[in-house]
Amino acid sequence: TIPPIIHAIGGSMGSAVALTLLYPLERARIELQKSVSDHVAHPSPKSLGGSWTVEGDDDQIDDDAVSEHEALVTCLQKLWIHNELYRGLAPYIISRVVSDFVFFYVHTFLKRRMMVTKHSMNRSLLATCLAGIVNVIITNPLWVANLRIATGEASSSSLPQEMIEIAKSKGITHLWSGTQASLLLVSNPVINFFLYEELKLLQKPHFTALRAFVSGALAKLVATVVTYPLQTC
Repeated sequence: TIPPIIHAIGGSMGSAVALTLLYPLERARIELQKSVSDHVAHPSPKSLGGSWTVEGDDDQIDDDAVSEHEALVTCLQKLWIHNELYRGLAPYIISRVVSDFVFFYVHTFLKRRMMVTKHSMNRSLLATCLAGIVNVIITNPLWVANLRIATGEASSSSLPQEMIEIAKSKGITHLWSGTQASLLLVSNPVINFFLYEELKLLQKPHFTALRAFVSGALAKLVATVVTYPLQTC
């Protein structure tokens, strides 16, 4: 009985709070993935796995045996030293809030229109897929501009200005670059919501806030592990 607009506001605001608290980890993830992509594009004679860099830093951690944990900790330290832990926070939060608002609104709206119940899992999965596709098509320009800001490649720290700059310099279609991969990543929320709903049904009628938190974390963990190669690409 809760209107779609309330689901959209709740989902987007929840994401905003979570991302604000955990944004340094997101920054480190972006830098580590960017470093891997640089190695793939320009491989060195050594193994591809051991050199992590931070924008503006001449010192690299060059150790073929470095673990992911060590790389993460070192990357966070370098981001802290260069005062870049929260670079791009505002554009990222805006992108995430808009993205989740669109997703939750469309998802709830479609579930109502398709009369999805706990016994109609196929329709629920279809509604989630369609909501993800709509979300990607609408918000992809935000994420293209956001990534350029986060990695220091942008000429502006404003999302609207950066999108305009991209459209002027590379053409408006560049704002939808990566859409194919993003559409494949619709599988992430599908897996996430499917597992969450299943865990919720298994625990009824004792589905407390704590159990909702743990169930959400487990569902997101599985979805992320399964789709992470696509996220890296």
